[in-house]
Amino acid sequence: MNCEKFEKWIPDYIAGSLDEHSRRTLEAHMAACERCRKEVSSISALWTNLGMLPEAQPSENMRARFFTALEAYQHGLEQGKQRAHFKDWLNGWFLSWWPKQPAIQFGMAFVLLIVGFFLGNQSQFGGGSGSEVRQLREDFTQMQRLVALSMLDQQSPIDRLKGVTFSYRLQKPDRQVVDALLNTLNRDPSVNVRLAALDALLQFSEQDKVREGLIASLANQSSPMVQVALIDLLVEIQEKQSLGVLNNFASGDSINTIVKERATRGIELLREDK
Repeated sequence: MNCEKFEKWIPDYIAGSLDEHSRRTLEAHMAACERCRKEVSSISALWTNLGMLPEAQPSENMRARFFTALEAYQHGLEQGKQRAHFKDWLNGWFLSWWPKQPAIQFGMAFVLLIVGFFLGNQSQFGGGSGSEVRQLREDFTQMQRLVALSMLDQQSPIDRLKGVTFSYRLQKPDRQVVDALLNTLNRDPSVNVRLAALDALLQFSEQDKVREGLIASLANQSSPMVQVALIDLLVEIQEKQSLGVLNNFASGDSINTIVKERATRGIELLREDK
């Protein structure tokens, strides 16, 4: 089967809805076909980057106005007087791309409300005080963290991909987020979600815990695509502690041929850079 026919499978593969036989066939093809492998990686990266909004500067009054709006909204919840048309509109807007769990919907609404204030006020006012901006950013980061952890635990592969997207926003993820990403890399049934988690972990690769986790993960991966991606990443970050695992892959009798070749090349590159 040529690449053009395989390309028709890629959207379902990324969505996690491709049947088991076709998924294995496509993964075997991608392990040997750099073009298709890059195609999947490019589409996955595009999906992830769609969630990354540029950081805008809030006005000096934005924080007070935001919490006033939030307080009014919470008061409405307590009194049971939310307007039905707003609720229907909000639920309908989220329906096609967001899970139905109320806690996560509220979390995302919270995040979008903050982003709305950022984008809506930056053209009308100057920058706010440093302390207010810092506090708001901390609040925003905490909400991103909670949403990321919640989404990574969902059943839908698309929802888990969104969880990975939120983890990209965290400049300094805590241990719980890193553990969740490593767990996703090691255990997620969707290869595409595992690859997305691997991309997310790359930006945190200066952490010893992440580097150790990547080495351990390579030894436990069964997908040739993920194995190749992990090998490339370990070489990219010049992780010489991975040489032992790479040697096992390069000499293993049951290892995919493409993976063996990539491991052999990785060993050469790591030994060259001394």
